[in-house]
Amino acid sequence: MKGIHESIVVAVKSGECFLGIRQTLRSLNRGEAKLVVIASNIPTIMRIKLEQSAAIAKVRIQNYGGTNKELGIACGRSFRVSSLAITDAGDSDILGPPSAYN
Repeated sequence: MKGIHESIVVAVKSGECFLGIRQTLRSLNRGEAKLVVIASNIPTIMRIKLEQSAAIAKVRIQNYGGTNKELGIACGRSFRVSSLAITDAGDSDILGPPSAYN
């Protein structure tokens, strides 16, 4: 999880991301998202909605090993973040091969 945590920190600081389930779904529907990151404790119904929208948009989903509170901290926020959509990775390598984080 350390690798993806650092990549998220860099992507949020130097790129463009949308935080939260509603904004993530909106960016998927608009075709803006390049990667979706979801927390381990996201509600099942929301996970299914995000997975369906990502499949339609042909966007990869990366599971974050930590909770929504830890994902919020990785995003530099003081609140919980269940999901985020990365539209521009900036200086991060998070859009690279998924095997690097599994």
